[in-house]
Amino acid sequence: MTSPLRIGMHLFTALVLATAPAMAGSRIEVSSAQMQPAMPGADSTAVYLKFSNTGDEDDRLLGAAARDFGAVEIHEMTNEDGMMGMRPLIYGLKVEAGETLDLNPLTTHIMLINPRRTFKAGQKVPISLHFLKAGTIQLKATVQPYRPGANTDHTGHQGH
Repeated sequence: MTSPLRIGMHLFTALVLATAPAMAGSRIEVSSAQMQPAMPGADSTAVYLKFSNTGDEDDRLLGAAARDFGAVEIHEMTNEDGMMGMRPLIYGLKVEAGETLDLNPLTTHIMLINPRRTFKAGQKVPISLHFLKAGTIQLKATVQPYRPGANTDHTGHQGH
């Protein structure tokens, strides 16, 4: 079942992408794209990466897509009254000119929800990142080996 929030995020992203031409002021460079393996029985996993805006204008990561998953969302970690949690960034993620962002398990990351197939370590998973000014950037995230105890449990994301 698709939540109204998820539908709204997709409609917002589609509207902005359809009406905003790519502009030369933002240049995004992506590196270190890695996908954590889903834990057995989990319906989600995450991609961690670094990207830099080497241009002279701020930009915004509006969303992402991956054909091997039912949904893709940008999430941030939260700490409210000592309780760790996550929430989707429905308006995307601002990337200031000259800034490098490190998406990792403790900050912001790309959630991949409802995998359509299983993945093995070393495989490359195609993902599209949609930026307001830089447009769409295609990348391939490398599936990492499963490490018990690593921060790969995203089972609490059902219903996002």
